[in-house]
Amino acid sequence: MKKVHLVLKHKWYDMIASGVKQEEYRNNTPRYQDMLNNATHVVLHRGYTKTTLEKEIDNMRLGFGNPQWGAPEDSEVICIKLK
Repeated sequence: MKKVHLVLKHKWYDMIASGVKQEEYRNNTPRYQDMLNNATHVVLHRGYTKTTLEKEIDNMRLGFGNPQWGAPEDSEVICIKLK
């Protein structure tokens, strides 16, 4: 089991914690490709606080995400679907 730690803005963290937001987005860069390769879980941090939430990764894909959930409208990102 490989865990990846991601820091989120409070708004996005709160939406995931409440069950509204079901995906997290990261830029499609070599850094994130390496970091997310073979990852099974993400540990989400609410900003730089001690508040965390661990979620299992359902799947990952390249594509366009939901702009209302923080995805850019003009570029493909890594979409991390959470269980």
